[in-house]
Amino acid sequence: MPYTTKTLVAEFQSSNLTQKTFCKERSIPLSTLQYHLQKNRKFSKTGQQAIPQFVPFIAQATPTRRTPALIIRGDFSIVEIVEILSASRA
Repeated sequence: MPYTTKTLVAEFQSSNLTQKTFCKERSIPLSTLQYHLQKNRKFSKTGQQAIPQFVPFIAQATPTRRTPALIIRGDFSIVEIVEILSASRA
């Protein structure tokens, strides 16, 4: 059964069980719970939602160059990406 970060973390926190026992009772890997707990901590600190979003980006190609591509790796919030792209236009 797929879990969302919000529901899995809420169930774990209300269970008063250890991580190991909680996962064993639900037949899920411990790493799955730990991933969701870490994801929840990260997003609760930044105030960002745990939902991936797309940032509109319009690149203007010049006739002598190939169309530019933008590859973003790592954990950046939508706000950070927009700020970086806005700064590059200035």
